[in-house]
Amino acid sequence: MPDPIESIVSIFEDRQPLILAPMVRYCNIPCRLIYQRWGADITFTEAIVAQKIIRSTMLYNIDTSSYSLFDKKGTKYLTKSAEERAVVLQMSVSDPLLAVEAYQKVQVMFENVDINCGCPAAFSTHSGGGGCLMDNVEAIEAIVLALRPHVKGSLSCKIRVLPDPEKMREFTERICSTGIDFLSVHARFPGDPRSTPVELDLFKVCLEVARLSGVPCVYNGSITDVESFNSIKETVEADGYMIARGAMYDMAVFHKIKHQGNNDKVPTLCDLFKMHYDSTVRFGNHTKNLKRVVQSS
Repeated sequence: MPDPIESIVSIFEDRQPLILAPMVRYCNIPCRLIYQRWGADITFTEAIVAQKIIRSTMLYNIDTSSYSLFDKKGTKYLTKSAEERAVVLQMSVSDPLLAVEAYQKVQVMFENVDINCGCPAAFSTHSGGGGCLMDNVEAIEAIVLALRPHVKGSLSCKIRVLPDPEKMREFTERICSTGIDFLSVHARFPGDPRSTPVELDLFKVCLEVARLSGVPCVYNGSITDVESFNSIKETVEADGYMIARGAMYDMAVFHKIKHQGNNDKVPTLCDLFKMHYDSTVRFGNHTKNLKRVVQSS
């Protein structure tokens, strides 16, 4: 598990962290606890639309020392436990005032916030957030500057790459000048499916600009196992590495990367499913999420 007093900023100062990418259904609390236990230095929630947070009800469970958000139908959709550390709330938003209102509602739950600037999914883009922000750097600047006084932990952005290296350079410079604590870059173009080859040269443009600005830059894209991680790392010496599909298919992938294939202490699938089930019961999550995890593993 992450050190209980280690901040995200100090994690980047200490090492090149392995990070769980924001994914629907694989970033709930049972999954996050497993990833944290088995090697992830930082974990993200799935992307949550700011308006949904604002309309939600928040309740505290004294038995599990956790806060949960419930939607307007009374369905629990997000839980954060006091035992977790280095968890980032990813927010989809296009309006700085809504960003502040949403974060103020959940600041007792989350110290760290990331702005979703690249996701092409309709739930993120329908109100101008997510991937739409790749065409609206002014909105990103306004959101970050509005949130900065309120966020006590890390404030970050997750973007994609642009085809023109000079536009990519200017885009990165402007975001890094806002005072973010780190930048995550999915090395594909906005709208590209995960089967599309990654754009390593364009990521290197972001990496160079971010480092000149003193901002750690995280690589994301096509890391699925130890071999693909090593291949990417030989080409790109990033400040951190974010994993999505690899974590979905193998919940011990962070542990395996850190131990470079030495599987002596790797948990069995049965161990992982039991951990997930126990957390599902403890925090009152729906068992359908466990079914999806079993089916993808």
